[in-house]
Amino acid sequence: MSGRLLYRAAVNVLVVMTLGCTFVQTTALPNQAAVRLTPDQLVAKIAVGSSPHRLAVGEGTVWVANSGANTVSRIDPETNEVVDTVVVGQAPVSISVGEGAVWVANNFASSVSRIDPKTNQVTATIKVGEAPRVVGLGSVWVTVGREDAVARIDPTTDQVLATIQGVKSPAQIAVGESAIWVTSRNSNLVSRIDPKTNQVVATIDIGYATIALAVTKDGVWVAGSSDPRVTRIDPATNQVIAQINVASNSWGVVASEDAVWVTTNRNNMLTKIDPQTNQVDATFEVGSGPVGIAFSDDALWVANEGDNTVWRIKP
Repeated sequence: MSGRLLYRAAVNVLVVMTLGCTFVQTTALPNQAAVRLTPDQLVAKIAVGSSPHRLAVGEGTVWVANSGANTVSRIDPETNEVVDTVVVGQAPVSISVGEGAVWVANNFASSVSRIDPKTNQVTATIKVGEAPRVVGLGSVWVTVGREDAVARIDPTTDQVLATIQGVKSPAQIAVGESAIWVTSRNSNLVSRIDPKTNQVVATIDIGYATIALAVTKDGVWVAGSSDPRVTRIDPATNQVIAQINVASNSWGVVASEDAVWVTTNRNNMLTKIDPQTNQVDATFEVGSGPVGIAFSDDALWVANEGDNTVWRIKP
């Protein structure tokens, strides 16, 4: 099942404000071909369920949402093997780990499955809108695409605490030090939510439809679902400060202070961006249709939905 089929249309609503940018550094794609990972870099190729979409690292494990199989694969990073498979709802497209649980977005079931990592059992199914994206700041944050909203769930009670309106066609979410950042599947906007007030306090137009994002203390990195650019937003000013050209549209991004890694789904590549220069540092060949990407202490994990594998890569 292609990642492009897993998101439903949402109705546009008014947002609080739209911010432009005063200066944008635009970086061209280097004229260099992608290189094949060396045996030292490609640590393992792990077969998982059908159409692995997103993955997350936590509780000493790599968790993979298999959107075509309605399951979650649990990978032991000590052996690089799938040690259990958990049945969840229909079309799990996103997954997060935190607050003592694994949280799975069942997109076509409009629900969230809560998995106990001690037993590998689903302990709760929470009816919401579409797809939880992240756990942070003591809550589970859930996109509700049809309502142009984000729901906030209390992980101690599995109850919705608040519904935040004014987020156009919300897709992915990332947690910063004092903000929740949300991409918009069918618009060019990135929304910033204040977790203290549960209000949208800013929206930033980056010029193309957004999908995946990652946050560090000095950058919000946003990938485009149909545009070959990665945009960097300064969280201190809510301004776009750089746009970096990559090889193709991007469905996954992770970031640290040292490197930003982006999966380019259409041409099966993994791109490394240097955050000090805002330039592409290297491009590597990966599996078919890479989507999700995650960090662990010593590895990058890439979910390839086209060949039903997860690659473990030494960065």
